[in-house]
Amino acid sequence: MLAKMEITLPPWINAELRVNERSEELIVVLSQKKSFAFYRTEFHSSVLHLADQKDAYFTLGADEVSSAIVDIATGLAVARVLFTGCSKGGFGALLMASLCSAKDSGRQYSSLCFGPQTRIHPENPRVRFPSYKSLLKKALEDKTIAEALARYGDVTHVPSTTRSTIIFGNLNADDRSEAESVSGENVALVRLHLKTHSVVLPFLVDNTDRAAVIDIVDSVTQAAKKQQDLQSSLRSSAMVDEILTLPRTKSLATLCQEALSGSSAISVFSE
Repeated sequence: MLAKMEITLPPWINAELRVNERSEELIVVLSQKKSFAFYRTEFHSSVLHLADQKDAYFTLGADEVSSAIVDIATGLAVARVLFTGCSKGGFGALLMASLCSAKDSGRQYSSLCFGPQTRIHPENPRVRFPSYKSLLKKALEDKTIAEALARYGDVTHVPSTTRSTIIFGNLNADDRSEAESVSGENVALVRLHLKTHSVVLPFLVDNTDRAAVIDIVDSVTQAAKKQQDLQSSLRSSAMVDEILTLPRTKSLATLCQEALSGSSAISVFSE
């Protein structure tokens, strides 16, 4: 589908577009890893999956990527676009929503982020992930990366042309500080009584089902063996009980639909 639409993306951005011709909405999922995130989630809209193979928080080639997204939205004739992601994917969601809304004022652009980093330039001591430390080292040797970080590395101001909902664990000092540093008239902060950085997990399963919660935490634990960033933030022994203590949460797909509706106050818990 991307080829048919003649959309050009930087070669280090992997992409897959799934079109729902009955929908006037597009969800752009920005991954926190090199493979796609939320890949098995059944969204009700067209979905564009993006994964940054250079772990540059989607800053490298950001202008080209945002222009391509606007072109895709135009080609699909959608009225609303939502960017979503967790951790560095959440940073990318905030960045792309801002850039696209500035380029395309005739369409609604918004973001739904889970525990995002919100400033990666100048160096941010709250961002402790190995991939971030590696990125900073690369920036010392690569002028293109350094310039991208300097231009796009701070998403703490959400412009009035877009709106953002940021969900984070209020017991995680780093995540709380990152979220609370974001300003803008259309910013909503949603605090969960969690310490884990993997704050999206309760929205991927029935969080009142102990067996289901154990299964997803086990899967994250297994994935952490291959993902240094995930391993550095993992607290698997406490995650199950933390998630089970929350009221019943809505699904990620439901949250995305509510965010696309333009609601200024998203309720994350089921009635």
